[in-house]
Amino acid sequence: SSAGGGRTATMQAMRRLAAQVSAQPRLAFVLPAFDSVRRVSSKSDVRQLWNTSGGPEQFAVHQYPLGHVCDLATKWLFTNDSYEFPYQFGCEPYLLLSRRHLPRYSEDFVGYGKDR
Repeated sequence: SSAGGGRTATMQAMRRLAAQVSAQPRLAFVLPAFDSVRRVSSKSDVRQLWNTSGGPEQFAVHQYPLGHVCDLATKWLFTNDSYEFPYQFGCEPYLLLSRRHLPRYSEDFVGYGKDR
């Protein structure tokens, strides 16, 4: 797919997820994060380049391996289904959730800078 088409599909998927979390106050999605020297703009791009030289890898996996361990990035890459998994101490996930239903600051996440 073209880069523009990948971004469009990604934005459409994010809008669908945002609508779901807006409608369900206790729902949140953990979004896997990746680093890559190659340009990627969609899940399909990441999947195709996974395990290739210079291809994507989990975000900051070498600097802080626990940081995104609970993302289960490999599982996410090869499924289109939602799934649950347990939080693991040290994991600093990126979350998509409705801010309307959250306190202004949650002390549950105490990562670097206490911003997660």
